[in-house]
Amino acid sequence: VANSALPGRAAGRYLLGLGHRRVAFLNAAHNERWSVNRLRGLREAFAGAGYEGGVVPFTVDRDMGAFRRLGEDTDREIDRMVRGSLDESVPVQRRLARSLRRRQGDLREEMGWVALEETLLPRMERALADRNATAWVVASDSMALLCLDFLRERGVRVPQDVSVMGFDDIVAAFSADLTSYN
Repeated sequence: VANSALPGRAAGRYLLGLGHRRVAFLNAAHNERWSVNRLRGLREAFAGAGYEGGVVPFTVDRDMGAFRRLGEDTDREIDRMVRGSLDESVPVQRRLARSLRRRQGDLREEMGWVALEETLLPRMERALADRNATAWVVASDSMALLCLDFLRERGVRVPQDVSVMGFDDIVAAFSADLTSYN
């Protein structure tokens, strides 16, 4: 299912049933097969209902590997920082170095998300400028959560002003009251 157009078609039918006629599709890593297929299914649903052009893509042609590689750069930066700034012969600095190394995975992941958000930011701004789009369909829940933060920081009421929907039904989406396709 993840690599077919089915989730996009189902999401499209759901949004059409709610009265949406023009939606924005956002993704910062659109070189992934699952993203291309979700967009294709969404477009098929809207075209099948007579709304050809009802789905406007705001995507970046990258793959998720690009963001994972940024995490590897983060690992090297942490190593450089520990070696260059901390004297591990001093007990408190040794503990700080150990703590940074233990949290390296979290820092790597966070760096990837910061880069993902920076990549998505211009697309979110362009999607927000499209006042006819009444919903944002975001290629994954994780990116949809970034979109929710972006909209709320700009005073956009979700779902009153614009609805947001993601895919994958992650726990964080449930906690944020995000509509998600599973």
